[in-house]
Amino acid sequence: MYALKIEKNFSGDHHENCVDDIRESSNDSYQPFLVNLEESNDQLADRITTLAGQITAANYRFLKLIAEFDRRQAWADYGIRSCAHWLNWKCSIDMGAAREKVRVARALEELPAINAAFEKGELTFSKVRAMTRAAIDINKSYLLMIAEHGTTQKMETLVKSFRAVGRIEKFDVTANNYADLGTSEEKKELNQQQFEQELAVFLLPK
Repeated sequence: MYALKIEKNFSGDHHENCVDDIRESSNDSYQPFLVNLEESNDQLADRITTLAGQITAANYRFLKLIAEFDRRQAWADYGIRSCAHWLNWKCSIDMGAAREKVRVARALEELPAINAAFEKGELTFSKVRAMTRAAIDINKSYLLMIAEHGTTQKMETLVKSFRAVGRIEKFDVTANNYADLGTSEEKKELNQQQFEQELAVFLLPK
């Protein structure tokens, strides 16, 4: 699996425009829409993964702008019902996809580790979108570990299993529900052990 390559990192200057970066690359020797028949397979793969990294960087910046736009409720200035409706109108994004982008943009503000990995280009939008559907305090570090080393399909499968059987609520630590386990710390440790065991089974080669 090729690692994503990002020529411009937004961790320093958040005011850089990733779209301009891609255009600059295109205007130089990099031509994303033309195939050089003399290129080796490795060179072609390198160009693809480089552009994929730039797209990931652009997606991160895009979500940060959406989060701030939504926080300000700037979309209301146009008489629009929601940020998703504004994205549908101004950016020609399907309503379902627009709602997902707003949801993920908001969720990242509460998930700093996942946000940081996304910013560095270690996670794609597809993985982040899946993770934000299930990430809570007790499982977010494990979700991040799987996302960094596994495929998007594996990430989606894990998240679906959480949602299907209600594991999010199951691993939510509340001492009142398990008074017979003693202290909330004891319950938390038990849940953590069970969570690790189930993840170990999930990560076995299929």
